[in-house]
Amino acid sequence: LSLFHIYSVFLSLSLFICIDIQEFYEVTLLNSQKSCEHKLVEVNHMAEQWEHTPGDPCSTGSRFQYSSQ
Repeated sequence: LSLFHIYSVFLSLSLFICIDIQEFYEVTLLNSQKSCEHKLVEVNHMAEQWEHTPGDPCSTGSRFQYSSQ
């Protein structure tokens, strides 16, 4: 693999991760209808998913499933 290819893959994955983080921030943390406790539960759930998701994080779309509560 060329250095350019590795760099391109890294940038692509970084972009998708940033999009996931932004979506989580908007859907969960900015939601004034959710309690601080509920937000904390969702943050911990997101962190656990992130730590335990093997392989390409972009292969199945967004890795994070948000609660609608």
